[in-house]
Amino acid sequence: MLHIQDTLDVDELHKKYSAESSVTIFLLEKEQDWLVEHDTVTVGYSNDYLPYCDTDKDGKATGLVSDLIPDMFDALPGDYKPDIIYRGYNSQNEMVEALKNGDVDMIFPVSSEAWYAEQEGYQESTNVVTSPIDLAYREPYTGKMTAKIAVNKNNQLQYNYTVQNYPDAEIIQYDSIEECIKALKSGEVGSTILSARRANYLVGAEKKLNVLPLENTEDRCIGVAVGNTALLQIINHGLSILGENYGLNHTYTYMDAMRNYTAMDFIQDNIWIFTGILIVIFLCIIWYFCQRDQNMQKQAKKEAKQKQELENALTIARQANRARGVFLRNMSHDIRTPLNAIIGFAKLAMKSEGNFEQIQDYLNKISVSGNHLLAIVNDVLEVSRIESGQTKLEELPCNIKNIVDEVEVIIQGQAQEKTQTFIVDTSKVKDYYIYCDRLRVKEVLVNLLGNAVKFTPKGGKIELRIIQNEPAPEGYANYEVHVKDNGCGMSPEFMGKMFLPFERERTSTVSGIQGTGLGLSIAKQFVVLMDIQMPVMDGYMATKKIRSLEDSDLANIPIIALSANAFEEDRKASADAGMNGHLAKPVNVSELLKMLCKLF
Repeated sequence: MLHIQDTLDVDELHKKYSAESSVTIFLLEKEQDWLVEHDTVTVGYSNDYLPYCDTDKDGKATGLVSDLIPDMFDALPGDYKPDIIYRGYNSQNEMVEALKNGDVDMIFPVSSEAWYAEQEGYQESTNVVTSPIDLAYREPYTGKMTAKIAVNKNNQLQYNYTVQNYPDAEIIQYDSIEECIKALKSGEVGSTILSARRANYLVGAEKKLNVLPLENTEDRCIGVAVGNTALLQIINHGLSILGENYGLNHTYTYMDAMRNYTAMDFIQDNIWIFTGILIVIFLCIIWYFCQRDQNMQKQAKKEAKQKQELENALTIARQANRARGVFLRNMSHDIRTPLNAIIGFAKLAMKSEGNFEQIQDYLNKISVSGNHLLAIVNDVLEVSRIESGQTKLEELPCNIKNIVDEVEVIIQGQAQEKTQTFIVDTSKVKDYYIYCDRLRVKEVLVNLLGNAVKFTPKGGKIELRIIQNEPAPEGYANYEVHVKDNGCGMSPEFMGKMFLPFERERTSTVSGIQGTGLGLSIAKQFVVLMDIQMPVMDGYMATKKIRSLEDSDLANIPIIALSANAFEEDRKASADAGMNGHLAKPVNVSELLKMLCKLF
């Protein structure tokens, strides 16, 4: 413990320093001369010591010091406005040495204790700001909490106070106050000494830490070189004009800047924004299908006015209602599953309290669930685009091999995750260059193979084979695409409606396999036969153009209409356009096979 020498009278010490700290109403001649001789004033301050002082991201002084010094000179009589140069130091020792060497004219903050000032080698001004002192400790409260005390090795004031008041403690020095707090949280030390103004922000958010107010207070002032009484009187004069509450009032301005904004803070501050965005997406999906439902009901009412079409219209409406009901139930489950995961892991992340590795794990899981939710939305929007006629086929020269290679890259990774064997065979293809919409062909293959991967168990086998059949007219080729797997398959009942939107043989709750039931519907839109409602031109016009081709073999190719339009006039319109048959949706597989056998 450091002691004041017995031979030094405390009253004499106070008299020695307070005499030079006295203030008159007007500036003395020597003080006025000092101001005339110094058009520049250099101020040293401590870095990382908010709310008193610090260096901001632009390299400029911030904190109380940046307000105090200019205001102090402005308050003096006359029109003295010096250029103020600020220099930040990482430790108090460096700052005091700079004062002694003449690198700076004054330093802030320093202790106003006369004994400390003499030990350090500076003269202290009148008090600028007074703050209570707290003992920050790791809960629970025990008598051993002061056995090991953390001290910032760059803060001599903190060190001196700790040595004087806790002589039996083991003092462990760290590079910064943040390192002291980290050591306190980990249990390396039992406590650390802090200004109450800094303690509220440095440990206030840490649930494992607490603070104990101490009886003592810390007084902070401005220091000048020993013997520079003119400047000291000038400083004291300015401080007396500013008033004793100036320092305290201006520290509050910089309190908020003391708290580091962490990833946890960002999550806590924005969790409802993230959740709100997901809820808006969910509501938009529901709104879309509600609008679609309203439009379909209007159409059903219009058709109901026609007596001849009443029975068929009601049948279609009931089927649509059932499909919508199934869809809403399935979509509600499939959307809530990732949404619940996102909300749940976000709450867990908020409770992790600085465990950044665990927070990163939760964020990764949130990202996976978000991507799954995005995939559901994308499938719904793809169906919407197709049905509205916004999807256009762009037929350009393509290489079958390149398309298959790209598909293989996508599917191979999915198959490897389930230790499945994925085989691609194009050995029966002779002509690789064709005209097609590359993106749509790839989308069809990915949807079909993706289903195969989903519904094939681990260790299973999936095959993609493309076969070129003979014969074919010159300049044309006949290709067959086979997707085969040894998965669970599907029932004959489901095969009759497998291409309908949102249809699944079993929900994800039963099967454990996520999906919207849109993959086969999307694939079918681009392939199973002439659909009546198609982009660019409808099925009737397309049939008429095919029938008018000069090549008789192509012009006479069998064409079967697939349409939700199931009335007698629709069948007649198909026949008038030159089609060989008309099947109503949903397609009955047995009827389709009978018609194919009849035509071929």
